[in-house]
Amino acid sequence: MSVALRLVHSVESDHIPKSKEALRERFHAVPGESKEDRAKRLSAERSKRYRLKQKHAVVQSHQVKVPAMTFYGGTVLALAEVCKAGGFEEHAEALTLMAHGASNLAKNDPEAFAQFFAPVLAALAIAGADLAKRDGDAFALLVAPPSRSEVTE
Repeated sequence: MSVALRLVHSVESDHIPKSKEALRERFHAVPGESKEDRAKRLSAERSKRYRLKQKHAVVQSHQVKVPAMTFYGGTVLALAEVCKAGGFEEHAEALTLMAHGASNLAKNDPEAFAQFFAPVLAALAIAGADLAKRDGDAFALLVAPPSRSEVTE
């Protein structure tokens, strides 16, 4: 009964052995292993699975799901050029690495970051100023950082 429960509650990434020898080795005492040693070994295995599960939960809790994004012509071409230049197979990989690279650039060299994004920031400032004149509430929503609950929805 305990073996079945252990298999059901195992971490998804655990490999479940199929052969009888592998099952016997995993769930029965190793030859020469005392009852106390077996209990310690099984406890250590449970602790290891628990720690892995906790680490996975922490990673999942920091996950932010972005709703489906629509890219138009110029952005698609720019992303294709970035993928080609970097040798990336997936667009998501390129976007992730660009985000990390921009973050590192902002931390390590704020001047280079500002210079890199100067044309974009200038255009956003002009558009933001125009939006602020036309609709102050929409501008406030635009510049307010999203709350954690808004981002995860």
